[in-house]
Formats: sequence, C-alpha cells, structure tokens
Amino acid sequence: MAGVPADSVVRRCAVLSVAMVLVPGSFDDPAREGVVLAGLALLLASSRVPLPRPLVGVVSLVASASLYIYLTHYALFPPLLEFFPPAVVVVLSLVGGIAAWRVTRFASRWRSVVFSRPLERSAAGVRSSVGVEKT
Repeated sequence: MAGVPADSVVRRCAVLSVAMVLVPGSFDDPAREGVVLAGLALLLASSRVPLPRPLVGVVSLVASASLYIYLTHYALFPPLLEFFPPAVVVVLSLVGGIAAWRVTRFASRWRSVVFSRPLERSAAGVRSSVGVEKT
C-alpha cells in the first residue's frame, strides 16, 4: 500500500491527494469510490487500528491471505452464486482464498527445505545431500 511509507503528515496528505485524483471514475460507482477514499483516509489518519483481541487472529489471517482471496474470488464467486446466497458465497470465497494461500505457503516452505540442501559428491561419486550418504 502506498500509505505505508507515508510517515509524515505531508506525505500522508500527498498519498490522499493522489488517491482523490485517481479513484473517482475507477469503479463507476460513486458510493464505492467514496468508501475507498474514506477507508484510505482513516488508515492514513491512524497509525494503529484497535481491535478486540478475539478478532486479531481472524483479521490477521484474512490480511495475510488477501492477495490469494483477491486472485481466487473471480473463479469462485460467480459459479457459487448459482447455488448459494451471496453472504454464503462471500464466506466460501474467503475460505477458498485462505486455502490457496495456505497451500502455496506449504509448497513454498516444502520446496525451500527440499531444495535448499547443497549436494556433495561422496568418495564413490554418488551425489547426496550433506550428511546423508546414498549408496
């Protein structure tokens, strides 16, 4: 987000000014554009967003998976609307994005563990992971 490095009032005002120029007309819905600008203004105005402790885990999970939620909701939302009410489809889209994020995270960690060990040549010329001799 562009507002993150905006650590002074002048920079925050500059980010908000740029958003006020770029957001109108982006969604073809003035109400939605107003919500986006108001949300950005609130985030820029406060350095912290207080949350009740029980919500911290849920909000952190959704924030961590937000890119995957965004990327997968286009594939999930329209087909699911044929079978479920919109509120249920929103929850299922969130769950699908979180699942995609977790699978990607697991695969990334697995890959780094499996492929991060350098291979050495043993005396017999057999390639093996460090510390594990293969015959």
